[in-house]
Amino acid sequence: MILIFVALAALVTQTQDLPPSRAGIVLFKMPADRERQEDSRYTVLKAGGDAAKGYDIRIRPAAEAKGSVTDALDAHAAFLATTYAQVRPANDFRTSKHSAGYDACYRPYFLAGADGRPSAAYVFILQSGAKSVAIEFVAPDAKNLADVKPIVEFVEACRLAHAEVLVPGTPPLTVYDVEETFACIQWLLDVSFTADQKEVFRAEILDGWKKKDAETIQSVAQILQLRGELAKLTPEQQDVVRKQSEGEMLAELRKQKDDRCAKLLVEIYDASRKPIAEGDPALTRQQADAALELFYFMAAQLEGISAKPTLEEKNEWAKRIAEGWAKLNPAARKVFGLMPLTWSATQAGWAEIPAPEKEAIQKGFAQMDLVKELRTHFAKAKSQGGADAAATLSKMQSDRQLTMSLLKTGYDSTMTQMAAMRNMTDTRNHWSYRPR
Repeated sequence: MILIFVALAALVTQTQDLPPSRAGIVLFKMPADRERQEDSRYTVLKAGGDAAKGYDIRIRPAAEAKGSVTDALDAHAAFLATTYAQVRPANDFRTSKHSAGYDACYRPYFLAGADGRPSAAYVFILQSGAKSVAIEFVAPDAKNLADVKPIVEFVEACRLAHAEVLVPGTPPLTVYDVEETFACIQWLLDVSFTADQKEVFRAEILDGWKKKDAETIQSVAQILQLRGELAKLTPEQQDVVRKQSEGEMLAELRKQKDDRCAKLLVEIYDASRKPIAEGDPALTRQQADAALELFYFMAAQLEGISAKPTLEEKNEWAKRIAEGWAKLNPAARKVFGLMPLTWSATQAGWAEIPAPEKEAIQKGFAQMDLVKELRTHFAKAKSQGGADAAATLSKMQSDRQLTMSLLKTGYDSTMTQMAAMRNMTDTRNHWSYRPR
């Protein structure tokens, strides 16, 4: 089995005081005319074509079942009321039996947002064992939901992963266990598995489970525990934990040269992070992107707006850094290595930093020539766009000449100033997130 759990054990210890996870996933057949998007609140299958005439499908994370399936429906309606200003049943609920044997219940609702804008929804609850899952079909107009046949067909094709047993036993191995294990490992290493790579890991887990291998069973349990305990963190806080642990996990994987899964994980990780400039240390695109995003954030904070670099700006910036990497001050190169964690920690913890410390950090960044240049463009966007400064800035960024000018102005001096940034990138003192 995958032997990465010495490193994982440290993460479990860090997060052991967090509340339990929203466990469970839904297996579904992806409709050809929809686009899948992930949100911290749900998986959404966006309507294709004219959205005003269609509906979105929102699949919520599973919740603990504390009663009947109708109790779960009432609980979900109460949950919706925390998001919508009005949640009014359009009809009585109906119960049935899902084709896979789950208890099922559904009800139509009229909804109204905080701005008074109306919408409509069908809410289906599927429940099996200790878990219930809500699937919402949400439309801007109730007429869009008049044809219930495709809605019912979609729900009938769904399966609750925690109820689909792959290998019987104590405990049984379910589809949920395997898929969540894959999801957690991919997230921890910030990689994506191909179908063939998944098959290698899946075969290893199934083989261990069939042999009642204690290490395999414990390993999956540890990953699911970590996955669950991280689930209540914000995405920004999760990212900090990941980046803080990434080096330790990778070092542990590299030690396990006789384990084929560990070797495959190292290969996948290294392939996804090929340097864009060789050296000691080498430069990765992740480091270059994080640096530019951090500069944008600080300049925007100083000007009181929100702003992010465009893909073209990131491309130009990464190209320029890579071209000059060999000549760059060694201290500045080391600072780039800290940038992914620094930027991640900044997003997670900026709101919690005391005002005097924020001012000191901003003052340091304000001296950098690139930040000065960014501020000039942000100020121009504010003066031209008023309340819609973000839209004006977006139009300005679409001008390639502006992009090139922005990233060339003060480049050399900015790189020199990077060497003095170590005190501003000290995540241990300023921006690290440690679960309590």
